[in-house]
Order: sequence, then C-alpha cells, then structure tokens
Amino acid sequence: MKVSIQILAGNCADTIERCLNSVLFADEIICVFDTRHNDETYQRISDWAWKNNPDEIHRGLDNHGRQIGKVFIYPYDWHSDSFADARNFGLSKATADITIFLDADEELKFFEMPTDNKEIYVCTVTKEGCTLKGIRMIKNGIGIKFYGLKHNQIENWGKYDRGESPLICAGFTVSTPEEIMNKTNVLLEGHLRQLEEEPENQTTHFNLTRCHYGLEQWELVKETGHLALQDDIGDGWRAQTLIYLCIAYLKTNRAYTAYKWLERSVALLPDQLWGWCLMYERFFKAGDFEQAQKMKDIIVSTETSYLPTDMNETQTIELFEKLKLQEHESTVEC
Repeated sequence: MKVSIQILAGNCADTIERCLNSVLFADEIICVFDTRHNDETYQRISDWAWKNNPDEIHRGLDNHGRQIGKVFIYPYDWHSDSFADARNFGLSKATADITIFLDADEELKFFEMPTDNKEIYVCTVTKEGCTLKGIRMIKNGIGIKFYGLKHNQIENWGKYDRGESPLICAGFTVSTPEEIMNKTNVLLEGHLRQLEEEPENQTTHFNLTRCHYGLEQWELVKETGHLALQDDIGDGWRAQTLIYLCIAYLKTNRAYTAYKWLERSVALLPDQLWGWCLMYERFFKAGDFEQAQKMKDIIVSTETSYLPTDMNETQTIELFEKLKLQEHESTVEC
C-alpha cells in the first residue's frame, strides 16, 4: 500500500522541516499552504523538497502549486475559519491508498502499515502535555469528508469501519497560557457562529463545552454540556463531556451532582485515566483510603486511554505525589 501525508501549513517556518523529516518514507507529501501568511513557510517546504529530491524537476500544478519529487505544495485561500475545508481540499489531491494527517508542529514518531482493511483508524496524539486519541489515518477513495471548524471531525463517522492503529503523532511545541486563551476565544467565536448557521450540527454543543471549560466559564459549561449529552456524539466525547460537567459542578460547590456525572463517565468508558484520577482524588479527600487505593490500582493497570483529551503519565504521577497514600491508610476502620 502507498501512503500519503497531508500537512496544513501556514506561519510554520520554524517547525515545518522537522515535521517533514519525520515522513521521508511516504509515497507522497501534500502540503496545503495557507495563503493568508507571508512568512518563509512556502520557501522552507520548497527548499526541503529540493534537498530531498535533488534529481527531480519542478512540475507546475493547478492553482499555481508546485510539485518537487514526491512533495506537492498547494496554495489554499483559507476564506473561512474551517480547518475541515482545507483538510478536504488536500484530501481531494491524495492518490495513495491511505492518508495520514499531521499538523505542521507535529512529527510522526511511530508508523506501522495497517494489515487489516479498516476505513478509519484511531491513533495516539501527544500534544501540549496531553495524550489524545483521534482519527489521523483513513483509507482513500471511499468518500470521507471532514466538516466543522476542527479538522478531525468526519461526516457520518459512525458508518465507517473503524480500527486501532499504533501510529503516534507527537507535537513538539508548547503554547503559552496566553496563546491557549487566545486560541480558545477564537474557537469559541467560531463555534457560536456555527451554532447559528448549522443548528443541527451534532458536535457544536460539545465543542462549545470544551471552549467554556478552557475559559473556566463554569455555568456555561453546565448549560452547553447538558445540551451536548442530548446530541449524537461518540462515547469518547460523551465521557469527556461528563467530566467537564463534573468539574463545573465541583467548581460551583455541587459535589454530590459532580460525582454522579463522574461515575457515569467512568462507567461509560472504563479505559480512561482522567476519570479514574478524579475518582482517586475524590476518595482521598473524603478519607476513604481503601477506595482510593482501588482507584490507584485501576489507574496503574490502565495502559490505554480512549478519551480525546486525557491526563498524561507525568500529571498522574504528580497527582499520586500530591495525594500520597501512606501504608497505614490502606485499611480504614468504618
């Protein structure tokens, strides 16, 4: 099978070469260049392509793009805030059997050619200190389309045969708190527009909940979170929404309600770290060290997390250090 790599590239001159170096094995590399930016990104891609394809000649492409060896550079007029539109444009240019999607500040840390015949693959993404699970590899030529502001939302994704892949995409940049807040506010504005324009979109309430959570707008988290639970979203996002609700109710001094949402989250999706870590914290603070120990045992044995956003190993270790169980606390008299 042949492999296509798709990269959305704009204002990423400092990171794009590291990204490209990680996918030298690919049969074709499709770079969708955001024409709104005027830094050196386009030139850096071209220079890298010439360096790694020294015997190739330049070939022109439609829309004033260029091909240098197996590297295809397509300028794209990003007329909207939708990552999905750009993703679909690049996907329309792919000719390989499968496509892997990378951001320009990510590198492919591990790849193994799939041996089954699945249509979409859930992969591991490590980014901004978190471990994520998302669809980053798909089979080409079966009509897959992305939609919405985010670039990993697939239309009618439930109809496709889904598999697990050991593929690992690793982000290598870290945003400052101010940058994260600015990005979240931009996304929030976009999702609010999307709610007006596409009121039937089944993921908008979830994305709004995620934005309100990032901005610590707890009452709005509760409002949009309850609406998200009424939408047709996957178990991963549903479990994540339940945790957002748990934290929002904790922040507004509604502990009983908060933990009811938490219990539903871990029951819905047992192979997750975030929920079990919150359960560990819950029992530790309540002085129920026996139950806390049980939660710790579950966390230690949980090797795979299926939440789109989750705690990573470092954060989990820090939690155990902060709320450390003592030997004599393992047995509590009732």
